[in-house]
Amino acid sequence: MHESLKKKIPTILSFARLLLSPVLIYLGLYSSRTSFILFFFILELTELIDGPLARKWKVSSDKGRKLDTIADYTFLGIFLITTVIIIRDEIVNYLNLIILIFGILLTSYIVSKLFNLAYAKKLCTFHLTSSRISQYFFVAWMVLSLLGIFSIPLLLAFAILGQIGVLEDILIVIKSKEKVDENITSFLKA
Repeated sequence: MHESLKKKIPTILSFARLLLSPVLIYLGLYSSRTSFILFFFILELTELIDGPLARKWKVSSDKGRKLDTIADYTFLGIFLITTVIIIRDEIVNYLNLIILIFGILLTSYIVSKLFNLAYAKKLCTFHLTSSRISQYFFVAWMVLSLLGIFSIPLLLAFAILGQIGVLEDILIVIKSKEKVDENITSFLKA
């Protein structure tokens, strides 16, 4: 493959995910659950391969990591909101638990980022293994919920692993002192 094209593919995948994520809203509200889930998996595939390709081809960059992070949050945020709208009648009995879990995760995530700013003097964007696994539990929970299978244990596993990711984020910044390596994938490797 031509070297200049190799450098662009991970960025193109992240940018495509960012631009195409709003299509999930249309599919979720005006199409079948099947088309919504299929399109989600197509976008998820771009999320799974952009980072590994960038690392394999040694074309990782700070801008690419930041674009990937923005694309991930946009994509998963749109997927979450649209899924909740789709399954709102099915989750009404668990709404307080869901709000509590996502409230705790969001609050702790914001606290960790404020800690990054205060301690490392920058907003760090780690791609931690614990966060990645938490994301897989989240995706599995959402897809199963769309299929009518609401799993509290899967939701709790997502929440626990999400909290581990937030804690790991803070510990990496503390352990790194002044020079924070955003390519790190685990506190154990810091």
